[in-house]
Amino acid sequence: MVSFKKFLFARGHKTSELHEIGKAEGTGTTVIFKPDAEIFETTVFSFDTLKMRLQELAFLNKGLRITLSDLRQEEPRVESFPLRRWFEFFHYILERKIKKLLIQLLSTSKNTKR
Repeated sequence: MVSFKKFLFARGHKTSELHEIGKAEGTGTTVIFKPDAEIFETTVFSFDTLKMRLQELAFLNKGLRITLSDLRQEEPRVESFPLRRWFEFFHYILERKIKKLLIQLLSTSKNTKR
């Protein structure tokens, strides 16, 4: 069985040594991120923005599985990537980008007709 280990960082520096805290049933890495107000202009992040970026990373890195968990609310919001059918994900991204372009084109054409 694999051991579960932990160490901490703060402001870019290691604040604890690597130590075993139990036994693990599988493999993988868990990263818990809490933004520091002394470093970041904002400490509130958009779940949907992070979701899109992590979907792209999972899609582009074969075999990578990413789980995004937002624990700020009473009911946690959790999503895992990649989608099982990469083609559906690719279609979703393409459709999203096309809609965004159409909205930009329509708003530009409305502004130039004056």
